[in-house]
Amino acid sequence: MQILQLAYDGIVIGALYALVGLGVVIVFRTTNVLNFAQGAIAATAAYTAATLIAENGLPYPVAVVVALVVGALTGVALGALLAYVLPRTTPLEKSVVTLGFSLTLGWANRMLFTDQPQVIPRVFNIQIHIGDAVIGGHGIFVIAVAAVALGATFWLLERTRLGLAMRSLSQDETTARMYGVSVGRVTIATWGIASALGALSGVLVGSFIQVDHSIMTTILIQSFAALVLGGFGSTGGAIAGGLLLGIASSFVAGFGSPAFKNTFVFAIILVVLIVRPYGLLGKPALVVAEGSGATHRAPALPIPNSWRRPRWLLGLLVGVAAIVALPWIPQPFPLVTFSVLLATAAVAVSLSLFMGYAGEFSLGHGALVTLGAYVAGIAARELTGISFPLVLLIATVGTALLGALLGWITLRLSGVYFAIATLALTFVVTEVALQVRDLTGGAIGTPVPPPVLFGVPLTSDLQVYYLVAGAFIILALGASALLRSRLGRYWVAIRDAPVAAAAMGVAVSRQKVVAFAVSSGIAGFGGALLGTVVTHVGPFDFGLLWSITLILAVIVGGSGSIPGAVFGAAFVVLVPVALSRTAGLADAIFGISLVIVFIIAPGGLPAIASRATEWLMARQAGRTRTAWGSTDAVD
Repeated sequence: MQILQLAYDGIVIGALYALVGLGVVIVFRTTNVLNFAQGAIAATAAYTAATLIAENGLPYPVAVVVALVVGALTGVALGALLAYVLPRTTPLEKSVVTLGFSLTLGWANRMLFTDQPQVIPRVFNIQIHIGDAVIGGHGIFVIAVAAVALGATFWLLERTRLGLAMRSLSQDETTARMYGVSVGRVTIATWGIASALGALSGVLVGSFIQVDHSIMTTILIQSFAALVLGGFGSTGGAIAGGLLLGIASSFVAGFGSPAFKNTFVFAIILVVLIVRPYGLLGKPALVVAEGSGATHRAPALPIPNSWRRPRWLLGLLVGVAAIVALPWIPQPFPLVTFSVLLATAAVAVSLSLFMGYAGEFSLGHGALVTLGAYVAGIAARELTGISFPLVLLIATVGTALLGALLGWITLRLSGVYFAIATLALTFVVTEVALQVRDLTGGAIGTPVPPPVLFGVPLTSDLQVYYLVAGAFIILALGASALLRSRLGRYWVAIRDAPVAAAAMGVAVSRQKVVAFAVSSGIAGFGGALLGTVVTHVGPFDFGLLWSITLILAVIVGGSGSIPGAVFGAAFVVLVPVALSRTAGLADAIFGISLVIVFIIAPGGLPAIASRATEWLMARQAGRTRTAWGSTDAVD
């Protein structure tokens, strides 16, 4: 009877995965946007329903309807933002905007509903005993409601004019416009329907488990994994993947080790992608975004021998001088904050190069940073007296090898599969770190010994700062030289025109794997620096939220810009320190910033600098023409 119990539990949770995943798929099929705000929208609806029932005494059906309306309207607002305020951004950039929207909405939920978990009353509390198995009546209710919602969604997509318009828009927006499809209205309707599904899933999760900010994020991540398993972009794949993942997770927890449930499921997904690319029911034509199409300029390839130019050398000298002189300049932050800033900038360089030059999107760089920090801490602890440069080398090579393996499996596929794989890697690394206690210290983490250089331990903040500063300067120079090499030109070619690059003999998939391996190695390098600065590393230090703030650093600084990585890192490091007494406000600022950057400054700081330079040059040219015209008039 244990099998029956596990199957029942798996079907219930699988139905929830399918419901969340179907909402994601509807948006993705219609707009090619990956909606990372679905979990926050579901949490908003769940908290709304719980509050209306507990504090206002509304009946369950009325509270649920209100919650669904709130969820749908929130999705409509997000869809309107993307369709009308950011119409020319790429689907990848719109996906990043949903991350910002999610952060902002999460902060708003905490302000409105507090951080305390809540519970939505169950509809049916009866229990059916079949041998040792206990079949809950509310679980059957959850399955039935999910089945009705999934069936209604299928009917809407396949049997209505709106569904036909959504399918036509997913195939070709230009052709859809020619046939009279109102792209804006269909897009708004799509976001509303998808968000209503997310809201329903939030209410069901709140009654089956509890209403909590983090639970819906976890459910969303698991639903992403289910979509990868079933096939992204396929409505049937969303249901099949959700049920399979739910049942597999239940059986792994029942017959295997619950502690490694996510790791085992992640391994299953990778095997499926190797044997059956694009999932069980997916199609190979689906992509998140192409490298082109953005309104701002992609990062230009550095010119060979540009390091010999006076302006480049002057900028380098000014930057190095500023880093060297910083400890002696009065400022309101402790010196260790700037050590963290430079270490974070090293990680930002890794993601910036990958996003800006390879044209791909990683959600799991925090996992690579965690791995690099652990490797550095364990190496320094077990190999007493080991030189810090050797520690950096071990961390860099270790994370580069992991990146090469993950990239080989996923980067030959559509970018969405790779992005979700890196996202899942964040949870896998955390799970493994929690269980391998002898090495990692479990939930407590492990201390990182002081770095050793030339046989001398560096213990003062000033010594550690200059160590991190020197490592960052070497990294920045090395990355700049790499971009001026043939490898850098390959990356730009596959980002801007992958088909043309392949026709010219560039091995596109292999070069993307190389790019991610290099990016992973640099992330491990930065992780080793971060672990050394804070003298401790734990499994939750560099999780999903940290990875999102890293993306913000890249967006603000401009993807592909090494100096921009420093400015972006300064933003994400100094803002939380300045707002340390204001709970959660940094999340709201980060989320709003992700949205605002794409509205007013696509391309980040480099784009702003470029526009300012062009404006000044145009104004100077206008003055010159005026001066010549005046001279001619006098003559």
